[in-house]
This record gives sequence, C-alpha cells and structure tokens, in this order.
Amino acid sequence: MRRGSANRGLTSTTNFVGVPRGQKGGMMARLVRFGIAVAACGLGAAALAQSAPPVAVPKMQACTGGYQPPVMIRASMMRITENYPARALREGEEGVVGAAITVGLDGRAMDVEITQRAESEDLNNATIQGILRYGRFMPALQDCKPVVGELQQTIRWALG
Repeated sequence: MRRGSANRGLTSTTNFVGVPRGQKGGMMARLVRFGIAVAACGLGAAALAQSAPPVAVPKMQACTGGYQPPVMIRASMMRITENYPARALREGEEGVVGAAITVGLDGRAMDVEITQRAESEDLNNATIQGILRYGRFMPALQDCKPVVGELQQTIRWALG
C-alpha cells in the first residue's frame, strides 16, 4: 500500500493506521478495542505507558521458608524445543541434552553449562541458545526472598 504525501502530490489509499480507506480494523481499532490509550487521541507517552499491560514477571513460588531451588516454567521448555536446529532436522538427529542452569533474580538464565551431551553438536548448541533466549524460571528463594540459584534440566530433542 502506498501512503500519500501532501508535498509530493500523491494520493493516499490508506488511512493513518495503514487500513484501506472505507474498511474498519487495523492497529488503531485493536488498540481502542482493548482499551489502550494512544497518542493519536491527544494523550502523551506517559498515558500510553500507564495504560499498557504490565511486563510479564515470573510468578514466585509459594514461600515455605528456607531454600527453594528455581523451577523451569513449562511453556518455556516447549518454546526451546520448537526451535529445532535446521541441520539436525534435515539429518534426522535426535538426542537428550543435560544442562546446569544458573537462574537470576529475574527468572532468566544467566549461564548454561552442558552436563550431558547429545551426539549432535547442533542439538547441544541449540540447547544453550534456547535456554538463554527462551528459558523462563521461577527464581530460587531463600527465606522468601529471590536469590540466584542453579538447577539441572534435561532437554529431549525428538522428531515427530
């Protein structure tokens, strides 16, 4: 779609949110539908930030006192294995990779060390990259306060 410009004499085929003229929808409609204030309505960035949904922060474990190790959130495990390495996929490689993961206060992986290697180096590398990029955890707790912790995790790479 081409957008118009007054100083070049072009005509616009879309409205200001990229929707063809005469059609409903687009980003503005979605923002308004979900109750999010937008700058086009005369509100500044502060109003937009205040009305935006909060950033996803990992939920804390139920506090029982003492030390509780970090726990991987299951959805992040699925996200890791969905990104099967292309070469391993082409060659039909499968395997199990064990990893020691250091989890920070924010529930993200700080460091990953392979403890059990698969035959495929692609799967080993994909495990490290996937955990660092997609891994989400409930952080370890010490006396009900988040602390840096470590856990052992096994990633099973399987086709079909």
